[in-house]
Amino acid sequence: MKRIYLQVLLSTLFLLAFSLAAFAQTAESIIENYIKAIGGAEKLAAVKSMVQEGTFDMPAQGLNGSYKRQTKAPDKMRVFIDLGVVQVSQGYDGKIGWAITPQGSGEVTGAQLEQFKMNAGVFPILNYKTSGNKYELLKNEKVGDVEALVVQMTTPGGIVIKTYYDSKSYLPIKSVSPQSEVTISDYKEVEGIKIPYKTVIKNLDQGLEFAITVTSVKFNVEINDSEFAKPAQQ
Repeated sequence: MKRIYLQVLLSTLFLLAFSLAAFAQTAESIIENYIKAIGGAEKLAAVKSMVQEGTFDMPAQGLNGSYKRQTKAPDKMRVFIDLGVVQVSQGYDGKIGWAITPQGSGEVTGAQLEQFKMNAGVFPILNYKTSGNKYELLKNEKVGDVEALVVQMTTPGGIVIKTYYDSKSYLPIKSVSPQSEVTISDYKEVEGIKIPYKTVIKNLDQGLEFAITVTSVKFNVEINDSEFAKPAQQ
């Protein structure tokens, strides 16, 4: 069963960061309002790297541990999850995407590689005009008691993600793909930039749920490019 959990984790986790950077009263105007809401383009562009640390929990399976995500402009990222009995590490160095699980290590391809590319960099939202993605503004929906603006994004490879924005704050509160539903909350300001500290990911195929709680966010940390490279041997 642990192998199933890891496969589900690999297929859903990397939709997270991009869902936080999605896009909209036209789709484009909501993107711009979102960028302003979290701190503004100038402030975001000044962040060349980010390190987030926290906890990763799978309550139904009784698994919990640590979470660390490193990103570096313009196109690098790495995630490490340590659940004690299980460790997962994944990354993208600007060209190659890779993943390491107890079942082995290797490069990722196809749709999974496209997801890695989407999540690379610190604030990929800043590149929405040149991303090649298509954005469509859908009908407003309620998320709990919140009126949400709904924007559907389709990537060049055909990945479809719907992001729900609070109509008052323009902050993302939910994201849905064919495989997962992501709830985003507890925004806190770090050096003038709003970062979500709580994310719950539900896998719609397997019925599994993961919770990420961020406890630390640091900007402009020196990170060597080798941190993002595929490890030579595992």
